Parts: sequence; C-alpha cells; structure tokens
Amino acid sequence: MTALIVYLKLLIAVLLVWPRGYLLIYLIDRSKSFSFGFKFFVGWLLGLCTFAADVFSANYLGGMKLDWWVIYSSALMQIFGFSFVIFIFERKILWPRLSNFMPFVQRQIAGFVSLKKAEKIVLGVLLLIVLTGLIKGGWLASTPADAWNQKAATIYSARAIDLSANDPYYSGVVKYYPLNDTIIKFWLAAVAGGFSQNVISFAANFYYLALVIIFFLCLPSKIKILDRLLATGLAAFIPIWYYNSSLAFEDTLFAIWLLLAFTSMMRFLGGDKKSTFYFAEMALAVAVWTKNEALYVVFPIILITTVLLYLYKKVKWYDLIMCWFWAGLTISPWFLLLVFNWQTMLLTWHWQIGVENLWPARLILYLSPVIISLVFSDFLLKLKHGKK
Repeated sequence: MTALIVYLKLLIAVLLVWPRGYLLIYLIDRSKSFSFGFKFFVGWLLGLCTFAADVFSANYLGGMKLDWWVIYSSALMQIFGFSFVIFIFERKILWPRLSNFMPFVQRQIAGFVSLKKAEKIVLGVLLLIVLTGLIKGGWLASTPADAWNQKAATIYSARAIDLSANDPYYSGVVKYYPLNDTIIKFWLAAVAGGFSQNVISFAANFYYLALVIIFFLCLPSKIKILDRLLATGLAAFIPIWYYNSSLAFEDTLFAIWLLLAFTSMMRFLGGDKKSTFYFAEMALAVAVWTKNEALYVVFPIILITTVLLYLYKKVKWYDLIMCWFWAGLTISPWFLLLVFNWQTMLLTWHWQIGVENLWPARLILYLSPVIISLVFSDFLLKLKHGKK
C-alpha cells in the first residue's frame, strides 16, 4: 500500500511539469506539423527536462537553495509564461477541455476495434514485451548506491547542487557531466517525500515506456500500422533498452532525444514545415543537457546540416538565428559552466573519446532507435511507392 501511494505521488510529480512541456511544443509548432499524440507524450519528457534545467539555473546561477518555493515555482512558472506567449500569437488560452476527452478516447477504442487480427496479435506481443520490461524494472532497478543515483540523493538531502571537489559522487573526469537525469530524480524524490528504491524504479520504467511510445510516434504515419508495430517491437526488445528498463541511467533518456532530433530533421528534409526544423534543434539542446556525447558528436553533425540547409536555401537566416538562439537559451546555464571550466571539459572529452575504448560501440547503441526508425521507414516508403 505504501509503495502504491509513493507511485501515485511520482505520477503527480510528472503530471505537474507536463503542461510546460506540452505548451512549449505547441509554441514551437507554429506550422501545426505535430499530431496531438506527439505533443501529448513528448510533452511529458520535455516538461521534465526543461524543468531540470531551470532548477540547475536557479541553484547554480541564482544561488538559491532548492526549497519548496523554488522548485515549485520552477515547475509552474513557465506554464504561465508559455501560455502568455501563445495568447499573444493566437489570442486564446489553452485550457484543458474535458468535452474533447471522451471523443479522443472513443477514437482510440474505434481504432483498436478496427485492427486486423495480425495487427492485434503483434500489438499484444508488443504490450507483453513492454509489460515484462516494466515489471522487471520495478523489481530489479539499480540501487541508490549507484554514484549518479547517490548524487540525486545528496541534492535531495542538501537542497543544493554541489559541484566542488568535496562531493565524492561528482568529481574527477565526470565532474562536468550533465545533471538532467540526476535533477529529475531529485524532483521525483522531493514530491515522493524521500529518495528510495521506488524513485529509481519509477524513473527506469518511465524512460523505457517513453522510448517505446515516442519511437512509435516518430514513424511516418504513411506506413501501415502492422509495420509500425513490428518496428516498435524490435526497438522495444533491443537488449540494451530492454535491459535498461531496470537501470535508471541517462542512456535511455539520451537515446530518446537523439531519436527526436534526427527524425525531426529528417522530416524537415523530407518536406515538412519549419516547426520540425525548430524542434530538431530543441531536441538536440536537451540531448546536450543529458549527455556530453551530444555536444561532441551530434552537435557538429546537425550544425553542418543546418549550414547546408541555409546554403541550399531550405531555410532563411532568420530561422537559423532564432532556432539556435532558443536551443542555446535552453542549455545556457550548463554551457556557461562548461565554458568557465574549459580545462576540465577538455579532460572529459579526452576521456570519453580517446580513452574509453568502447565509446564508438556505445554511440551506435545510443543511435539504434534512430537507425531502426530511419532505415525501416525509408525501406517501407520506397517499397510502397515502387522505388528501387
């Protein structure tokens, strides 16, 4: 019973920051390129990650202790800010409309009923894979003794982020490593009333479930539902992600943002409107805020792509400036920390790229959802249109 209450509190913690994520995607989506389902589910993750950046900024730049009024104002303040900007653009306030909820539920039920027998079987297998992954995550999630989880527990107890050498859980080559995942766990612990195994289990389950759902939503809607379910089942059962459903590491979170960055950029290159281009840069910014690998590898790739888009007149200079401005603003506190401590940053770079022998293999694993999504989609679309 106690564990159930804790999980309900953790759901409330995620729900509190969901509106800011949904409103931010809605604000980016000026061309109405994203479906409601995409904005709804990605909003949960974007709300958490941008909230974590605000908490870091309040403590690191503002010097404020992470008391209740600070973390709750960080969770809720942007909701009003984004709503005001949307009102300026559209002269309306986005309020949840319960009258739209039942028709939405009815459409989902009708969609399920209309599935063919093979599609229902594949969906059942996919749900079984996900369910066993979630149950395994609930029973086997890594313990608070892990250094990164212990760092979150330290932030919870001290109500401050210690970046000094005095912190045994945050020093050496990993001293300037992003705290997105760590602060998310701090927030979950703050709402749950303590840092426990339940917090870690919930984070592991949430990351894995988000990866599966967002992967499905990133597949082109032109592909048959059966093929999308098969691709999603393949992604859900990739050993590292299925295994990580019981390990609340930032790897799964990082893979999600890589998937969103690359697929959004590919959608834009494929003819979608500018909203997908803007969101690709935002997703990249959050990926940098999650793991340093994004800054060292993915950032240059998308930067070069962006320049080529401008040179070939796919975007205007105004779009380039604005997308990089908002992406840079999202991670500015973390980027300032790296700039002010560039020597340690170079040490981290050397360790991750030059010393860690398995790093290229790990990058492939991080990109595996991207690879499956892009290759699978490209193959099926060509097959559908009869292209060789």
